Amino acid sequence: MTPHAAAGPRARAERVGARSPGRRQQPNEDRPNQRWRISPGPALLSTVHDLGLDTLQIAAGAFLMRRLYKEMFAWGETSSLRLALVLDEAHRLARDMTLPKLMKEGRKFGILVIVASQGLADFHPDVVGNAGTKVVFRTNFPMSKKVAGYLRASRGVDLAAVVEQLEVGEAYVQTPEMSTASRVRMYPLTAGSEG
Repeated sequence: MTPHAAAGPRARAERVGARSPGRRQQPNEDRPNQRWRISPGPALLSTVHDLGLDTLQIAAGAFLMRRLYKEMFAWGETSSLRLALVLDEAHRLARDMTLPKLMKEGRKFGILVIVASQGLADFHPDVVGNAGTKVVFRTNFPMSKKVAGYLRASRGVDLAAVVEQLEVGEAYVQTPEMSTASRVRMYPLTAGSEG
């Protein structure tokens, strides 16, 4: 295992940002209404985890989403990925009306949105409706019936029942290109297998 692999994903992400010093958000003193700009580029890591108070984290996350939504129109349309917005513990921001707008309109500006939460009920219906790729881990009844409804099963497979029995590290995945969902398994990294 390399020293970088042992450092963890946060340290690896910070190293990516360190290789791209021009990507940090820079203040624009001449135009106060545009003091902080978000621009697409090789790496930008912004975390609200260390801010402490939940309300402060939610406010910072909502600000970033709204700023991104406002600025993406100036970038112009593209078919290439420009920026990935990853919201872990997304239930904190899942009801913010900017999130479904970003998911619906952001694709044509090169924005990928990944949201993760413990429950489907955390999300506004438009968020789930605009999700292209769906990954479903073990879910208990009665929510298993609802999440199974968002996937297409192979003939004769009761997805709700199967989802309830998934093991740790297993999930059902379906992309827009797939005719039915597939069961996948994640394996732990072994020494020498990190990219």
